[in-house]
Amino acid sequence: MTEAIERFRRTRLPLTAANFVLSIALVIGAARTIGRRPGGLAWLRQVCIATVLYAGIEHVVSREERAWLADRIAVVSASRIDDPHLTRAQAEAASRATARFSFVLTLAAQLALYGGLAIALGRASVIAELTPADGSRRSVPPPSSRDDDS
Repeated sequence: MTEAIERFRRTRLPLTAANFVLSIALVIGAARTIGRRPGGLAWLRQVCIATVLYAGIEHVVSREERAWLADRIAVVSASRIDDPHLTRAQAEAASRATARFSFVLTLAAQLALYGGLAIALGRASVIAELTPADGSRRSVPPPSSRDDDS
């Protein structure tokens, strides 16, 4: 891992910083949305869209890093396989394919999660739930006085 960090520092450092900023923005957006603050829902939705864009950009920019990691993973894992029916080349190819699949699966999960959240936050029912029509700033959960009314 140390070699990977040194080798890909020029791309990994800015990507890590961007991911950190997006993570903070997601937390702030979620807090503002749950607190029903003005603009919280829009903020959260925009950050979700930005996170989808970031995931796609990161996937493209880190192509060389992923290929290098898949090769390293293949070499290490192939050396640990004790199957007499597999050659070392077959074991490395299988491991490399598995690593590449996991990278694509991770990207698909990020796109589905944040893209789905951005879409869901735009639905009328969610907007109505998170931004009260009467303009009041209700707390979540409702204050204890509302529990007696039901």
